[in-house]
Order: sequence, then structure tokens, then C-alpha cells
Amino acid sequence: MPRIELSIKTTYLPDWKTEAGIRELIQNAKDAEVEFGAPMRVWHTGSVLRIENKDATLPHEALLLGHTTKAENSSLIGQFGEGMKLACLCLVRAGHAVKIRSRDEIWTPVLVQSASFNAEVLAFDIRKGKDCGGVVVEVSGISLLEWTEMRRMFLFLDGEKGRDEVKTPDGAVMLDPRRKGRVFVKGIFVQDEPKLGYGYDLVNISVDRDRRLVNGYDLRYATACIWRRAIKERPDLVDSLFELLTESKEDTKSFESNCMSETLPPEALDKMMETFRRTHGEDAIPVSNISESKDLEFLGKRGIVVPKQLAVVLLAKEGGLEKVKEGLTKGVLTTYSWSDLSPEERESLEEAIDIVSSAGGELISLSDIDVVDLQSKTTLGMFKSGRVLIAKRILVDRTKMLRILVHEQTHRDGD
Repeated sequence: MPRIELSIKTTYLPDWKTEAGIRELIQNAKDAEVEFGAPMRVWHTGSVLRIENKDATLPHEALLLGHTTKAENSSLIGQFGEGMKLACLCLVRAGHAVKIRSRDEIWTPVLVQSASFNAEVLAFDIRKGKDCGGVVVEVSGISLLEWTEMRRMFLFLDGEKGRDEVKTPDGAVMLDPRRKGRVFVKGIFVQDEPKLGYGYDLVNISVDRDRRLVNGYDLRYATACIWRRAIKERPDLVDSLFELLTESKEDTKSFESNCMSETLPPEALDKMMETFRRTHGEDAIPVSNISESKDLEFLGKRGIVVPKQLAVVLLAKEGGLEKVKEGLTKGVLTTYSWSDLSPEERESLEEAIDIVSSAGGELISLSDIDVVDLQSKTTLGMFKSGRVLIAKRILVDRTKMLRILVHEQTHRDGD
């Protein structure tokens, strides 16, 4: 009976336990089904878990570390050429008997002391047997309770019909509250993310050898892409997306980018803005911090501080907050001369200039100021093209006049 020793020490990947081994074997079987059209079947009897690919064959090259046919195939889950070998290592190390039937061969993984490597390594004993018509992997010592729990790691095995989910080319959002925060990649569980508002099955994302997400950015980008498509297919989910944005959930963090928010369906953006204004009023504008809220007050609007991604999404159709502010401040209808001002208006303006000039910073005088009527009826002043513009209608209100001049002088001073 030939024995093939692999150059894998038995202490390799000490954190991999039984669950990791089962995950790798089922992943390999699923990939074989997709790549070679070899139907997969998984069943549990007694204390033995069996994983079958009908009409498949395992070549001896499969025992080479790094041997894989999957590296350039994005539809497959595995890509490193390690899964089957490492699965056998951690399962045998955990005390499970493993037997792999490949057509008329029976492969039995064992841990042996190698004279060649002077270390304990993984090896495979290979002998002839009855043709099983494909590849069947048998793992002993798996209780029904253990398998029932492990089965939940595989969406394609859980037996749940008609799952409440929305599938898109970027993956699926799972709406069932029981799957909240659970992240799968191509149907296989990866990890729990408590900061997510929903569960996801991703397709266009890379995982490392341990089947963990490479980084949080990839996850946030993937979930945003899924929602972008999901609400186009299911407009009734717009309220759910609005809630995620309002609660600043991790699912929506990538919407902080204008380029991502602008790809949302226009009708969805309109509906979310209607929801926002129904709560806060027609003169309300979403902002992401108190400084932006202060700026809008001087333009006659109420800035409502919300999570950044919600503010960006709500203003996406208008080109962002700066475009909104530009629209509010655009256009001077009339510029007044000194003779056009009443004595009371002149006195109020000069008094404000004296107070602001005495406070330090860059000096300001009448030569730096234009008294105007602005196109926007709600705008009280602005700093534009190096000039401080003051709305004529507020000159008689000395307190307001001073507040506006102080505000615009800070812009002139460079904040």
C-alpha cells in the first residue's frame, strides 16, 4: 500500500478545528459541482458525515500543496489549492477518522513521523477498492447535534425554502432578522458583524485562507453595492435603507462617498428626502456637523445634523451641500450706494464695522463691504470674490447686522 507524505507539519494551523475542516471539504465539493458539473450530495448517518461528488475523480496531483484549478475562476469559492489537505490535517488531528474514496481508490489521511523530514507530518495511505462512481469523503465522529449546528454555515445546505432575501449581481441582502449581522461569501459563512443591520451573501469579494474578510472597506463597499441594486428591484425597501442610513449602520458607510450615493435610483432619493422633510420641515437641509448647520443658518435655512452618509445621500441629486449653499447665495439683484442708505442704516453699519475692527484680525472698512439685495430671500450675507455682502434689509436690526458681519469677517480672515 503506497504512502505519500506531505510536507505539512501536524502543528500547522493550530487554530483550525473540526468546523474548519468540514467547511473546507464542503467548499471543495461545491466548487467541483460548479466547475465540473459533478453533483454534490451531503448527508449524515449515525456519526458519519458523507460528502459526495458524483462522476468526479481526485488526481494524485491534488496532494500537492498549491495544486488548484480554481485560481482564475471567480465563480468558485476556493483558490489557494490547500483546502482538502488542510481539512484532513485538522480533522485527523482532532481525532476524526477520514476516508476519501476516489473512484476505485481509497485515500486515508494519517499523521506519521517522517524520516525524510524528521518531523510528524500529514500523509495519505492509498489502496484499491470498489469503484464508488465519483468522490466520497467520509468523516467519522460527527454527532447529529454537531452537524445540525455546522450545517448553518452553508446557505445551500440549510434546507430553508423561499428565504426572505433580495439577490443582486453583487450578492444578496438577507432580510430575515435571524440572519442579522451574518456574512456569507458564495453561500459559506465567513463571520458575524454586529454593526450590520442585515445579513449578506457576497459574491464579488476576496477572503483570506482562513475564510475571513480581507478588510472592512471591502465589506462596506459590497453591502452598499447590494443596496444600490436591491432598492431598484424592490422599491419597497427604500424605507429600510433610510433607516440604515439614519442609524449609521455599517452596511451604508460607503454612501459617504458622493460617487456611490449618486448611483442610487433618483426616485429613491426623492422618497428619502420626502421622509426627511416630513419630519424636519421644508426649510430643513441635512448636514453632517454643527459647523455646516451654522453656515446654513446665515443663509436662512435650518441645518439638521444627521449621520454623514445620510446627509450625502439626501443631497446627492443636488450635487452636495456646497452646491446647495451656492444655489442659496447665487445672484446679487441690487448694489446700494451710501446715499441710498437711511441715517439709521448708515449708523448701524458703521457701528458694526467699528466693533468688528476692534476685535483684532484683518481690519475691515466700508471699502470691503457691499450692501445689496440678494436673489435668495433667505440669505442675510455672504463672503464672495473677496467682498463681504450684507443684505440691506437687516441693517436696521443692529444685533443681527453685527452677527452677520462677524460671521462673514471670519470667512474673510480665513475662518
